Amino acid sequence: MTQKPWLVFGLDGRTSEDIADAVRLGYRRFDAAESYGTTDALANAVSGLERGDYEVLYKFDLRCSTSST
Repeated sequence: MTQKPWLVFGLDGRTSEDIADAVRLGYRRFDAAESYGTTDALANAVSGLERGDYEVLYKFDLRCSTSST
C-alpha cells in the first residue's frame, strides 16, 4: 500500500490518457465530479489497483424538485 498523504489529481477536463498517465506516475487521490464525465476513465485506470490503494473525492449535484400544488 502506498504511503499517505497523497497529492490530488483533478479530473475536470482530463482525457482517459491523462488519467491513466497520472495513475502510472503514482497519483492515488482523485478529485472527481458527476459533471466532469470522467468516471469510466478513472475506473479503467485504477482497475489494477487494490481498493485501499487509492481514494476518490467525488462531488455530485443535488437537485430539489418542487411541486406546485
